[in-house]
Amino acid sequence: MLYSRRKTMQPANGFSIVKSQDLVQSMKRFQIEKTKESEKEFINNLISLTFLSPVLYESTKDINHNENESQNDKKINLLSLPNDNGEFFFPAFTEKDELLKWNAYPDKQVIFLKLKDYIDVLSTDNSKWSGVVINPFRDNFVLTTEQIKTICNPSYTIPKNESVIIGEPQEYPQKLVDALIDYLPSVQSVNRAYLLLMIRNKTEKSYLLVIDSNEDLKHIFDKVSSIASEYLVEKENIDFVSYSTKFGKDAVKDYKPFYEKLSSKK
Repeated sequence: MLYSRRKTMQPANGFSIVKSQDLVQSMKRFQIEKTKESEKEFINNLISLTFLSPVLYESTKDINHNENESQNDKKINLLSLPNDNGEFFFPAFTEKDELLKWNAYPDKQVIFLKLKDYIDVLSTDNSKWSGVVINPFRDNFVLTTEQIKTICNPSYTIPKNESVIIGEPQEYPQKLVDALIDYLPSVQSVNRAYLLLMIRNKTEKSYLLVIDSNEDLKHIFDKVSSIASEYLVEKENIDFVSYSTKFGKDAVKDYKPFYEKLSSKK
């Protein structure tokens, strides 16, 4: 199973480097073109943007003893909107002007959330919410819970008819590799790691990180993606695959790992 993650930006002071208009423009482009390229651009912006999420704070202290109440004594309730079918969605706003269009709940406040931050609430067994709606009073772009999970934890197999070429990067990303070498020893389950270049359908290039681990790799990929985002330039991608898969073994059979745990070395 191959895991893919485009470069993502880190939020600064509550806002992401990706601008709201970038997401809106790529969203409209994807809706019109429906191409693989426009989909990738939209998903990259969707993952990277920090949304304005309206909430209400509910006190968890006794009403007669709230004079010293702090934020830690308050419960955060995400606000939601119903659709015509009675399903509830969390509104996620890309900009303040869109947020101000919602006149309900005059006491509402705002927190900053990435798309992946909604997953925990949406995944609870008794969740009554069906997903997220982006800018409900303008774009009204709906993402269901399953779509959000797929976007934030992407996994797919390479199609049978897809052309794939594996090799060493001509321009080796040494700073990225050095950062990974610093991180990987802290993960005891990782035995070795390889960094290669993958070219799909003769034109789509991405780095390919193959990790040999004794455990499931999903919990590692978010951290590795975060590290990679600091060193990849715009439009550079990195894909992840487990060494335990046939594709992983075939990809690295002629190459040496850039990282190898001491106990794994022969």
